[in-house]
Amino acid sequence: MRIRSAVPEDLEAICRIEEACFGRSGRESKRNLKERLRLSPGHFWVMEEEETGRIVSMLYGMSAPISSLYHEEFMYPYVHDEEADWDLIVIAATLPGYRGRGYAGELLARAIRSARERGKRGLAGVCREGMVPYYEAFGFTDRGPYDHRKGEKIHWHELRLLLPEEDEEDIP
Repeated sequence: MRIRSAVPEDLEAICRIEEACFGRSGRESKRNLKERLRLSPGHFWVMEEEETGRIVSMLYGMSAPISSLYHEEFMYPYVHDEEADWDLIVIAATLPGYRGRGYAGELLARAIRSARERGKRGLAGVCREGMVPYYEAFGFTDRGPYDHRKGEKIHWHELRLLLPEEDEEDIP
């Protein structure tokens, strides 16, 4: 397996993963995914089998003001602003037959490392209630219920990971 940045040619495979994980009604539109690939390519990674080239897991996000999390626009690719202090995780997904092997965790670690390398203040996102412990294992804190999508049957939680500022004494 290898991690690489997603490219436009991956769009069909990415759409298949989204549909397998979230169903037709829960997945992002193909048009939005295509725009994400165009507007924020440095925030879109895939895990692929080296032998076959099959994409089995993905993670995408964007840089945006933390306040974007509280608006419907959070789900739209045009919110991306590379100069913003925060990286927002929009989706992390793995094909059902490949879960439990650490692939999403490797992608999440890659996103954290990328944010740190680019001097971001932290990462934020939302997840289903049952996934909170998974994200906490990576250092995220649960900020409680996220009720932006009122009336939805899924219980979402807001997550944040504050990245420590480098101490000048630690710089060689």
